[in-house]
Order: sequence, then structure tokens, then C-alpha cells
Amino acid sequence: MKLESVKLPNFDDLVHEAGKKLYSLRNRLSIDSKIIGDKDAFLPQDIPMECGIYAIWVNDELKYIGTIRSEQGLRGRLTEHLINCPKGTQSKLGKVLDVVKGGGRISVSFIHVDPEPFRLALEDELIREAKPEWNQKSIR
Repeated sequence: MKLESVKLPNFDDLVHEAGKKLYSLRNRLSIDSKIIGDKDAFLPQDIPMECGIYAIWVNDELKYIGTIRSEQGLRGRLTEHLINCPKGTQSKLGKVLDVVKGGGRISVSFIHVDPEPFRLALEDELIREAKPEWNQKSIR
């Protein structure tokens, strides 16, 4: 029996491609500052309910990279960061409120990534490479 080899994509190449999509200006959604911190507000319906990796931007500067579990979806996770911070989460609502009070602009970007083990590995590598300010405590 002869074993066959399978050529798999290089992980560094996958990280690079994912980063290009996540960091693309075309892939960013500006968040209306009026909804930030307003517990009665709702995020736009066109925000997907998918799992993946997202980024939070302040005045077009990358501040945070996070991952979304499938049961939560992007809309659910962004609600925690931008509208209502439940206890026990790593919500960035306080930081986002400070930015908005100072006149800053918030935007988010997202890429769909599955399965979860790959998503977590990709998130770790993107954080390691970009070193976003709001992630610095969570770098392993």
C-alpha cells in the first residue's frame, strides 16, 4: 500500500488572507454613535447571526479582535460590546463609550470562519500579529 500525501494550505497564508478580508475598508460597518450604550437600541438587521471573527475599529484604527460562538452570532456579540454589557463577559462597552464621548467613530468588520477549533487558532494568530490594544491582556 502506498500512502498518498495531501497538499494542505499553509496556515500563514490562511492567516494573511483572513487578515486582508477582516481589515478591508470595504468590509467595515460604521456604528451609529446614538445606539452605543442605549439599552433600548437595536443593531441593524443586516448584521449576520453567524459565527466567525470580528474586529472593532476606532477612527479606522484596529482596537480589538474577537471570536463569535455559533449560538451567539455577530449581532449578539456586538450587542454585548456596544449596547448592553452582561456581567462575566469581556465586553468592551466601557472603552467604546469613552471613544464615543470623545467624538470618536466606531466601526466593525467580520469574517465567517468555521469550524470552532480553526476559528480559535486563526483568532489567536491574528491577535498575535496585529497586537490590538484592547486585546493585550488576552494574548497567550
